[in-house]
Amino acid sequence: MDISFVICTFNSEATISDTITSITKNVPAFVSYEILLIDNQSKDTTLDIVHGYKNSCIRIISEPDEGYYDALNKGINISRGHYIWAVNSDDYLLSTGSDFWVSLKAQKYNMLHGQIIVIDSKGNFKKSIGKRRYYLRRFQAPFNHPTCVVEKEIYTKYGCYTLSSGSAADLEWMLRISRIKGLRIKYFESIKTAFRLGGWTTTSHEYPFQFITPILKKYFPFTWRVGILGRRLLQIRRTL
Repeated sequence: MDISFVICTFNSEATISDTITSITKNVPAFVSYEILLIDNQSKDTTLDIVHGYKNSCIRIISEPDEGYYDALNKGINISRGHYIWAVNSDDYLLSTGSDFWVSLKAQKYNMLHGQIIVIDSKGNFKKSIGKRRYYLRRFQAPFNHPTCVVEKEIYTKYGCYTLSSGSAADLEWMLRISRIKGLRIKYFESIKTAFRLGGWTTTSHEYPFQFITPILKKYFPFTWRVGILGRRLLQIRRTL
């Protein structure tokens, strides 16, 4: 199988249809895929909506978990695809070019990633975020996590998401991977994922300091205080 889409849900009835439909519409016929829905025992109609697709490519696991990244790790471990794409249950794929799918089918890269289109809760465009060229000096994530398509072997070899990093586990994982030499990582302008504001980790500067501080200390041992100060100043500025 070429790719597994892992979607972690909890009471996601308002958005899950957009997410699944965007996947089924974007995957070309020559690519084999599965959609893994890891559900934390939703109390709304999330599972009813998903069952309504009657799609044999969808697998559902509904059981208690210890949070989003515990569920994501679970999905990664049971996935069958060569690549894994973690898609947030309130996000959806806007476009994926043929160049991306051909490269994925040929297994040319360890990881492929693209741009996110930030929208508000009403679907209005806010901004786009493309390739992150200066993430080190800005103490930011090196990739747009909702667009990362990763070989399962990378997770197996270098580890999944660290639960002790809380809501900043994606940042820790991306910084960890970015420091591994020799990985074949490719940015595709044609990958565009709609990223709804209001999610758990809407922007990197909203990570709680209890999680972000040890991560910056680990990956920016000599300059981490600058990163913390910058984030605090940004928070202050946003309240003015």
